[in-house]
Amino acid sequence: MSAPARKPYYWDHGTTDAGDPPERGGPWLIDDFVSVAKYFPDWMVEGDDLAIRIEPLARYDSGGVGRIGFSARGVTG
Repeated sequence: MSAPARKPYYWDHGTTDAGDPPERGGPWLIDDFVSVAKYFPDWMVEGDDLAIRIEPLARYDSGGVGRIGFSARGVTG
């Protein structure tokens, strides 16, 4: 399977079928994941029983870059 000829876009229910261009959709996607980290900090890697804790550090729409901290098996980042 090859990539489609059209330009890439990110789609969500609030856009048209043409979707959002990456410069609009990318920040939305990052902020969405950062928001999830706020309410659901505990995750598991499927098939490895690796527990991961994530923490929202900064939202993209607050003027910076969306960032998430993590810790797993004594490693943080």
